[in-house]
Amino acid sequence: KDEVKAYIFGDENNRQTTLKFVDLLNQHQIQVYPNEQEIIIAGKTFKPGSSFVVSKKQPQYRLIKSIFEITTEFADSTFYDVSTWTFPYAFNLPFAKLTSLRNVQVSEKPAEPEKPEGKVVGGKSSLAYLFKWNEYAAPEALFQLQNKGLLTKVATDEFAFIINGSEENFTYGTILVPSAGQEMTEEEIFNLVTLVAQQTGIDFYGLDTGLATKGIHIGSGSFASLEKPEVLMLVGGSVSSRDAGEIWHLFDQQYKIPVTLAESDNLGSINLNRYNTLILPAGSYRELNNAATEKIKRWTEEGGTLITIKSAATWATRNDLGKTQFKKSIEPDTTLQLNYADRSKEYSMNAIAGAIFKTEMDITHPLCFGYLKKELPVFKSGNSVAESLKTKYSEPVKFSDEPFLSGFVSEKNLERLKNAPVVSVQSAGRGKVISYQESMAFRGIWLGTNKLFMNSVFFGKIIR
Repeated sequence: KDEVKAYIFGDENNRQTTLKFVDLLNQHQIQVYPNEQEIIIAGKTFKPGSSFVVSKKQPQYRLIKSIFEITTEFADSTFYDVSTWTFPYAFNLPFAKLTSLRNVQVSEKPAEPEKPEGKVVGGKSSLAYLFKWNEYAAPEALFQLQNKGLLTKVATDEFAFIINGSEENFTYGTILVPSAGQEMTEEEIFNLVTLVAQQTGIDFYGLDTGLATKGIHIGSGSFASLEKPEVLMLVGGSVSSRDAGEIWHLFDQQYKIPVTLAESDNLGSINLNRYNTLILPAGSYRELNNAATEKIKRWTEEGGTLITIKSAATWATRNDLGKTQFKKSIEPDTTLQLNYADRSKEYSMNAIAGAIFKTEMDITHPLCFGYLKKELPVFKSGNSVAESLKTKYSEPVKFSDEPFLSGFVSEKNLERLKNAPVVSVQSAGRGKVISYQESMAFRGIWLGTNKLFMNSVFFGKIIR
């Protein structure tokens, strides 16, 4: 009797995340079928080979509905934890409802996704290799190359090359691996690139010329040199173990990139010069004495990238590492009359207990490399909302002027969120302070914003 008979989802520019979502559905005994025709619905195009259909007519009907539904109406304003789970938003995948399956062509067999194996398009090159930054595993591929000692660069502009007789377009964030000037031989570089492609599922493109058909050429100064990330993260003490755990999981489990964990009250004995990136998860950092604070400040001003998460930005501002400020919380309604037993509702009415909001990105900014659409769903939990810095180029991700997507939020909080920054970057001497006001790796399942965080690790130093 449900008006919605099925859902369709998928992104041809992000095959890996699409297949991760298929795999998640399969784990929960939900059958998913490959779509075999081009379907345009609700202004979105779903192409065969990169999109899938989930019929509601199967035993896991209620779970399917919970996973896909957009929730906007509630009988109560009190939530144990999260007020909505709309998983296509979590994976940043286009999706749409299907009210009929009569004219939809799907495969007879359910999808059983395997990890895609990348290839080297164009074969061995004596000039350079390129790979795009839009696929999920791109950070893993880049780190593998850097960890083997290869010099790498990133494109800060758009361009195109003829590869295997066809023009291939490349955009902001494309990674360049030169064949010359490396400690490895051309043969060793080709073998490594081939191995990384196979292991990560990322396609590489071998060039036979340095002249682009449009945009920047290989020798352009618009390719910025990159450093291999050496990452330290503070844990323990007043640091939020949940936030720290999510970030550790992102590095260790998702991208296989090492991150050193250090107790925050032991900072005095750590040689910060071994690292180029320092992550402060949410926390008050009251255990950091003046000497430790000055140590972080000096390290940042000498060229380090300091990444602060949520309340850690307040600590940074208090210690002259940035100017992030937060809006005042909503005052309780003094005219509201409640029974004593219902007093907790006064707080919950203006609490953001896990909801989903639309943000707008500047996809030309290094912190947004790899995203091809300007809109990105972000999960928000908690009432803190940052004030705008009102500085050019410092806030590449903001909540939109109509940000609500799914979940419970009061009208007053929705007004506070409009056009507020989600990510900001500020200079500190020769270094950078990059602040994330929301979790970019919520519970290890919010994959859509993972790259938004990893970009600060790989590209923080090239921001001007």
